[in-house]
Amino acid sequence: MPTREVQRGQRRGTWNRAGPTAQGEDVAGEVCRLRRELARTEEMLRLAEAKHRALVAQIPGIVYLAAVGDYGSARYVSPQIEDMLGISAEDWAANPCLWLDRMHPADKARVLDRASWAEGSDEPAAIEYRIVDRDGAVRWFRETTMILRDREGRPCLIQGVLLEVPGPEAEPVARE
Repeated sequence: MPTREVQRGQRRGTWNRAGPTAQGEDVAGEVCRLRRELARTEEMLRLAEAKHRALVAQIPGIVYLAAVGDYGSARYVSPQIEDMLGISAEDWAANPCLWLDRMHPADKARVLDRASWAEGSDEPAAIEYRIVDRDGAVRWFRETTMILRDREGRPCLIQGVLLEVPGPEAEPVARE
C-alpha cells in the first residue's frame, strides 16, 4: 500500500486507491448497527412512555416524581392535579413552592418530619394531610411515597401518589 509524506503537524496515514480498508468497513458496519439499535431503543422508550401515560390517566389521584430533599420540586406531575386542585401540572412543576404553599399550615411540620423519615427508609411511607385547592377549599389527601435509589443505593427520586380521602369524620389511617 503506498504511503504519502506529510508535513510537520499534519496527520500521517495510509491510503488505498482501491477504496476503504477492511477496518473502515468494520467501523461503518458498526455505526450502522449502533444506529439501528438506537432507533429500536428509542421506539421502545416511546412505547413505554405511552403505556405509562395510559396507566397514569386511569389512576384517580395525583401521581408524581420529585427530587429527594428538595420538597416540592416535581419532575413529573400527572394531569389529574388540575381536576383535583385547580392547578395545572405545568404550573405545579414550574413552582417548587406550591406544595408547601398549598399544604394546610397545621399539617406542615408533621408532613415534613414524615418526608425526612421516608428518605432514609426502603419502606413505602403514607400520611394524610390537607391541601388547599385553587378555590380555597380544604381537601384531605392520603399520600403514599416510595424512595427510588440509584445503583449505589443513594436516594435519587421520590415516587408518590395522592388520593383524595374523606375528612376527619372517617376512621384515621395514618394521621399522627
